[in-house]
Amino acid sequence: MTRLSGAGRMTEHLELEERLSDWVVARNSKGIRVMDSYIRLQTKTIYRSLYDDDPEGFRASSGWLDIYKRRKILAFRRQTTLRSLSDEATSICRGVIQRAQHLIEKHHIKSCNVSNVSKGRDTLAQSQHLR
Repeated sequence: MTRLSGAGRMTEHLELEERLSDWVVARNSKGIRVMDSYIRLQTKTIYRSLYDDDPEGFRASSGWLDIYKRRKILAFRRQTTLRSLSDEATSICRGVIQRAQHLIEKHHIKSCNVSNVSKGRDTLAQSQHLR
């Protein structure tokens, strides 16, 4: 049995989450990277501005953040350091393939003993077992 959409517990801090969502959208629209740690910090800032008299405060825990992101359908990807392939990428790949073909011919390696790593660990384990 599945839960109906909207059948869960209501968010406790609706205004806080609305303001936070506005902040995330504004940053994203400017192309500014929004990390989890930034969101948690901004959440605490917004909470203090709304509920300054609350001595308990708001932790903005990683568990709360995960639920918030799921509820708002937010996904954050890790930023990679390499944004595009180098100009030499094609020639490097060709060189690797040609070198592999040369070694296969030189050592008379049967095609059944050549492994395609992209097929996964099981194939790689099989090829190592055959050696």
